[in-house]
Formats: sequence, C-alpha cells, structure tokens
Amino acid sequence: MTLQIRTMTTTNKDNKLYVQFPFNGKEATLHDNYLVAVKRLISLLEVQLASMTDRATDFLCNNKTVMAAIPEQDRSKSSICKLLGHHWDAENDTFTLKIAQPPEGIPTKRQLASFMASTYDPQGLLSPIGVASKSLMAKVWKEKLKWKDPLPTSLLPDWEKIKTAITANSYTVPRRITPAQGFTHASLIMFSDASKDHYATCAYLRFDCKDGTTQVQLLFSKTRIRPINNEHLTIPRMELLGVLTAVHAAATIHSEMHIPLSSLTFFCDNTAVLNWVTHKNSSDKWVTNRVKVITELEQEFTKKKLSPTFRYVPTDKNPADIASRGA
Repeated sequence: MTLQIRTMTTTNKDNKLYVQFPFNGKEATLHDNYLVAVKRLISLLEVQLASMTDRATDFLCNNKTVMAAIPEQDRSKSSICKLLGHHWDAENDTFTLKIAQPPEGIPTKRQLASFMASTYDPQGLLSPIGVASKSLMAKVWKEKLKWKDPLPTSLLPDWEKIKTAITANSYTVPRRITPAQGFTHASLIMFSDASKDHYATCAYLRFDCKDGTTQVQLLFSKTRIRPINNEHLTIPRMELLGVLTAVHAAATIHSEMHIPLSSLTFFCDNTAVLNWVTHKNSSDKWVTNRVKVITELEQEFTKKKLSPTFRYVPTDKNPADIASRGA
C-alpha cells in the first residue's frame, strides 16, 4: 500500500530527517523530538485511512515508547515483518536473509538459474556461498545447454559441492550499523582480492566507541566473475579490478551513508598492484587506464576532506579472500 500525504513533507538537512507540521509551519527534528514527529505522522495517516473501507495498515517500530503511543488497534500483531526484501524482527532489531535451498536431483539450466536468483542479498553479505554457483553457471554457458537441459555428468561434482556447502536456510544480521553506546570516530575499511576465476571486495565500518571499546561491522560485499575467453586477465590484473571495485564501492557508500568518517583505508594482498596504484608508474596501457580511474576517485575523496590510504594485508588476514574463492 502506498499513501501520499500532501500535508506533510520531509526534507534532509544536515543529515537529519524533518517533519513539516502543517498547522503551525514549524519543524521538529526526529533526532530531538522523535515522539512528537511520530504522533504527527500517525495522525496524518489516520486522516488518509479514515476514507478507506479496508484498513490494511499496521504500525511496527523497534522503539517501545513509540509503540505505546500508537493506538492498540493499529499496532502490528507480530514483531516480525517483511522490510526491504528481508524479514525484520523489531523486538531484536535484526534482519534475516533467506538462503535458497538447492533443488533435488540433477537440475536443469533453468533450475540452476532460478536457484541462484532466489537468494535476495543486495548487500552481498552471503557472497562467499554464491561464488561456486557463479562458476558453475559460467561453465554451463560454455556447454551451450538449452534451458531445459540437465547438467552434464562432467559438472555434477561441482553441483554436489554446492549442495554440501549450504548447511543453513537463513542468516541473521543486526539492522543497526552504529553502536548503541555512541562513537567518537568511524573508519571505512575496504578489502579486495582475486583468484583465477573471481575478484571481490568487502567493506567494514570500524567504530571507536565512547565507552572505550571498538566495534566492527560488515557493511557490504561484492564478487565478480572473470569474463569468459579473456586471456589477458592475469591474476594481478584481476587484483587491480578488485581494487577498482573497492574504490567505486567506497565512493557509493560514502555518498549514501550519513556517518562522518575519520579515515578511509584500502587493503590489498598483492604488492605489484599496490605499486601500480601508489606510484602510478606502469607502462601497460590497460593498467594505466584503471589506475587513472582510481586516482580520479581518490581526488574526489580528498575534495571531501577524506584522504584514502592503500596498504598491504597478508592473504590469510584478508576477508575478501573468502569472497573471491568461495566458502
């Protein structure tokens, strides 16, 4: 159901959400006056809902004080609902991602594609378990199978490995990114890696909390498969594509996430690639073109007073290694 409330407008100023009060023209900041804004929102929704014969709207919030302010008949009967494609548990404030289960028997090309598309994971939090499926689908395309054709015998061992690796049907993560106790500094840390078939990046937020503790949160992950019949893509070049993907991802995260960052660090376990990026002295045109894009994005970060740094990380301490090889 989509409701359009013309008497209320919301604007984003200084990274805060404001609710326009239609009667006195004043604004209340949700950060400072949360309950007042919620009550106003509910009253405006009531005006819209009163004209409807079938009321199909329930309210659910993870704040008990706000829920108490909502009329009982309008509260959701369950603390779990679908939100942003996932199941949101308001009581525990967690998202549950459903993991697709492999079909029984030998799948057809269509069934394999359906299985891969059945796990909704826009943040890439389940990337490691999808790597093997991407590799298998690439091999299926090389076999030039029709949609109704079952997998050939030569690919069945790969399929059995995928089935064995999936041991759960869901994965639960906290919805909240920032620490409840507040923080003094936030850092965005990007890792990248590549194998012979895939390259990957993952993003972590590191918080220095006000109580003296440190909290680290996985924010995003992305894996890309090596293009078919692209022999010039050596592993170092794949590693460079991983760094490029990491820089693009960091730019998107920084522009969409309204959290002030103290630092931005990119980690890679390939010293040759780090040399390309930091010294910009490669004579290879393919490499130079990718490094140029990375440099341009670096300059955009610098304009926003966030100077990125590139550092080495050992392979066994690089979390992107899991995303590039699968788990």
